[in-house]
Amino acid sequence: MKRVALLTWVIVALLALGLLAGCGGGDDDGGGEVVTGGTVRGSVISIDDGVGLGGVVIELRTQDATAALVASGTTDGDGNFSIANVPAGTYDVEVVIDEDLGFERATTDAIEVTVITNAQTTIPNILVTDDGVPDPPG
Repeated sequence: MKRVALLTWVIVALLALGLLAGCGGGDDDGGGEVVTGGTVRGSVISIDDGVGLGGVVIELRTQDATAALVASGTTDGDGNFSIANVPAGTYDVEVVIDEDLGFERATTDAIEVTVITNAQTTIPNILVTDDGVPDPPG
């Protein structure tokens, strides 16, 4: 009888440990989410007055013929963006500026970024000319 009780207790303890193992720990950012990629950050700036442009869409696309969308984000009111959990790899950065921002609608994929898991990659300031066509950083 004592062996059955001991065996039952051991099984319950092992099951509890197995369930708890999936409730945290490992490689996470402290917020409960497992980090599965890297973060891409940057700013979009008007070349005319040096002011950050809010509402600009930043898209990360594969470099193959499909140019599939991998991740995207939008600049805040100061022109800054941050795109988290981007899978490791090298992507074309497409900047999409809408006419609502007072520029001609424009896109570019002349910018490239390499993302590393668990790392932050900062793109140099993306400068936008008065006609809305982004200049490659440099």
